[in-house]
Amino acid sequence: MGVHPKGRFAALTNYRDLSRLHENPITRGNLVRGFLESEEAPLAYLSRIRETGDQYDGFNLLVADGENMAYFGNFSDGIKEVLPGIHGISNALLDTPWPKVDKAKASLTALIKDGNISPDVLIGLLQSESYAPDHLLPQTGVPLEMERQLSAQRIRMGDEYGTVNTTAVLWKHNGDIVVREKRHDLSEVTEENFRMAK
Repeated sequence: MGVHPKGRFAALTNYRDLSRLHENPITRGNLVRGFLESEEAPLAYLSRIRETGDQYDGFNLLVADGENMAYFGNFSDGIKEVLPGIHGISNALLDTPWPKVDKAKASLTALIKDGNISPDVLIGLLQSESYAPDHLLPQTGVPLEMERQLSAQRIRMGDEYGTVNTTAVLWKHNGDIVVREKRHDLSEVTEENFRMAK
């Protein structure tokens, strides 16, 4: 995920389907940087990325320029404009109703309704370590026990794999932005405040 002072935002998640991995894929991280450093509108940028999308392992990419937000996943049906509202994404397509995504969307909706939005409160989202019931688990090519563990919002699989950090971005109407990050391995929180271009 990244933000740029000229008012651009991009975020990427991996799409989890172990049956469709490439032998020598292009790195997905450049998709975020490419948008942040460009002048292209969201839909134009994603249209260009779509042309080579099959050369990457699975990904979901959200890009915004302060006016418009758009989404493309290389396993999705195409590029979509993201309309105002509450949306969620994990390692499936945008707004796929995975239990941890639905839980996060409901929590955020309640915070907005209560007028209780701050970096401290937002950083507290996505901290549940509870597993989804087996009948609600997706099938992404991993063993059942691993699928259970991956269904938690905050993943902890021993010392080998898990959620490294939680990041909250609060982008205010006046252009101010606060980025708050909690690194789970160090139990520390860092905060950055700056103003985006209008």
